[in-house]
Amino acid sequence: MLDNQNKIPGVTLEDGNERFALKEGVTLGTITDRLQQIVPGLDKDTFINQFGNLKLADVRAYLANSLAIDESAVLERLQEGLKDNNPFYMKSDQPSVAVDPTALELMAYEGESLDEVSEQSLNRI
Repeated sequence: MLDNQNKIPGVTLEDGNERFALKEGVTLGTITDRLQQIVPGLDKDTFINQFGNLKLADVRAYLANSLAIDESAVLERLQEGLKDNNPFYMKSDQPSVAVDPTALELMAYEGESLDEVSEQSLNRI
């Protein structure tokens, strides 16, 4: 649907959720150096040992806990404290598909069963 711009009656794309992501080219050492500017108690070796695989959702949770703020405010706090040196950004996930049940019922009313209409819609995606 995304690639060929096909439109399906009753089906729309909705924005996907955003996820915490690392800017391209940023190293783990750079991350810890920058984070120490706003989390002075951050121990570089412990942080690297704990987050060496950089599960960024875990990093965001850790920062929220360390800064005593909600996870949704982490990026804003990083941006305030680090400005252009902020190594993170929010990356959009793929959009999700929303199917309007009313449109499916209307299509079913026009002669096809609701199950047939639903299956055809999914096959087009």
